[in-house]
Amino acid sequence: MRVLILSQFFTPDITAAAFRIADTACVLAKAGHQVAVVTTYPHKTETIGVDDCEWKNLGIQVIRCQVPVVTGSGGMKAYLRHYVTYMYKSIFRSLWLRMRWGKPDVVFATSPPLFVGISGRVLAGCWWRPFVFEVRDIWPDSAVAAGQISNGGRAYRFGRRLERYLYRKATAITCVSQPMKKYIEGESTTPVTVVYNGVPAAKIKSSEVHRDSDEDGSIQTILYAGNIGHVQELDLLAGTFLDLIEEGKIENWKLRVIGTGVKKDDLVRLVRSRNGGLHVSIEAPVQRDKAAQCMRNSDALFLNLRKDHTLEKTIPSKLFDYMLAARPILASLAGEGRSILESTGANLCCSPGDRVELRNMLLEGFKRHAELRQRADANKQVVAEHFTRERNIARLTSVLEEVTMARERKSSQEGS
Repeated sequence: MRVLILSQFFTPDITAAAFRIADTACVLAKAGHQVAVVTTYPHKTETIGVDDCEWKNLGIQVIRCQVPVVTGSGGMKAYLRHYVTYMYKSIFRSLWLRMRWGKPDVVFATSPPLFVGISGRVLAGCWWRPFVFEVRDIWPDSAVAAGQISNGGRAYRFGRRLERYLYRKATAITCVSQPMKKYIEGESTTPVTVVYNGVPAAKIKSSEVHRDSDEDGSIQTILYAGNIGHVQELDLLAGTFLDLIEEGKIENWKLRVIGTGVKKDDLVRLVRSRNGGLHVSIEAPVQRDKAAQCMRNSDALFLNLRKDHTLEKTIPSKLFDYMLAARPILASLAGEGRSILESTGANLCCSPGDRVELRNMLLEGFKRHAELRQRADANKQVVAEHFTRERNIARLTSVLEEVTMARERKSSQEGS
């Protein structure tokens, strides 16, 4: 197949979406398909400049669009400008690509944001090609949870209409969890396939655990690595952790946060106001391989999504990266992600947003750490058996092939 991928995020951006699409493009190309990715210049990383020669060597064409970058205080208008700019630029860049590359067999657009779906719908309509729409978060409700728009406002109402329109107009839909599939099926009759997030098989083979030689083995570390935004509520974790330190409930434990986001400055101010610098470190984001090594070097990992009915329908993509590290995971989580974590016996979970449950979970996790650590290899085993990137991209490939063959059959019937 000749596959056109539309994605707002792509490496070297440090986001789950960027990693997912990069891995998807690689697996498709290695399987013999022709792949082109229309994306943006990096804006979710501190990387300066970009070199796409590596992708070209893999047989993947990467076309980038310049979009305005949103700062932490940008607000809704800045986000809309960011998304809409990519929407119309991706359409024109794809039309330009068609003159050099030919028509794709299928257009695959991955959201959020929903505006990427408009690009996919327009291009698929121009070329009379199938349009496969990937839903990684339910918009606009996830934007409400992230504090980007208000519930019930004009932007929300427009987003809901756009959401239903794209669900109806897509040839096929993929999503990342069973609850999300159920929700989408309630909004549209378009067939929906679950394509879970996961980790590349090569990462599983190379994920041996070892500690850095300069680490102090007397201090144990609980790590969070990822976005520091509204939905992660890391202020709740930091505040509760420092409460336990001040009360003398725990000792020889340190909280380490690696990442950036709109709430990072607030988190830094909270730690400083509590004089918690010796117990809580907040560090700049690092590249994917380095982050994986930090996870393996830690004694426990923390994962959280705020209490929200929409967020319960998704599975945080970092859940699988965490499990690959073969470390106990302490999570404030609901939905299918929680069920996956609890299935191994190596992790502890509590209800999102409940400070009392979080406190008790941390205390139990620190107390039972040795026991949980002995079971933690089961986390890696579950990923290896069920959540490799290759296994799940094979499901996506089946969807792409099915809609492509269906179009060809239809064209043949009309021609005869």
